[in-house]
Amino acid sequence: MSQIVLRRGLSGSGQLALIAVDDEASAALAAFRIGEDVRVDPKAPRNANQHRLFFALLNKVVEGGGWEGTIDGLLTAVKLRLGHIERVDCGRYGVQIVPKSIRFSAMAQDRFREFFDRAAHLLLTQDMGLTDEARAEIVEALEAPYRDPRERAA
Repeated sequence: MSQIVLRRGLSGSGQLALIAVDDEASAALAAFRIGEDVRVDPKAPRNANQHRLFFALLNKVVEGGGWEGTIDGLLTAVKLRLGHIERVDCGRYGVQIVPKSIRFSAMAQDRFREFFDRAAHLLLTQDMGLTDEARAEIVEALEAPYRDPRERAA
C-alpha cells in the first residue's frame, strides 16, 4: 500500500481522530473494517516549499561568492559541519564518516525543520564570504522564523 496523508482532527464524539485528506486516503482506509486496528507510522509530510527554500539558500551562497565549489559540495560541507553523518565500517579501511541523506523519504519534516534552522544559522553566521547584498537577499528569502540570527541577538 502506498503512503497516504491523514489529518489530525476530532471525531463526531469529540475524540481525537486521523481523517483522510483526499480520495486516495479515503479509499485506503475503506479497505479496513470499522473498528479494525490500523498500524500507522505518524510523520508530518515534508514541506516542499521549505525544501526548495533550502536549496535556493545554498545556491545564493554559491552565487554570492560564499563558496568556491558546487551546491552539492556545499550541501556535503553543511551536513558534515552540523554532524548530520553516519559512521560506516569499511572493513580494513576502517570506519568512514559519510553525510546522511535529507531526501523526503529519509527525513521527516520535524527533523528537516531542525536541520534547516541549524543550516541557515551556520550559513548566515560563518564567514562564507557573502556580500552584504547576497546576505540581505538570503535573509529576505527566509520566512520570519528564519531571519538573520544576528538580528535576533540585537
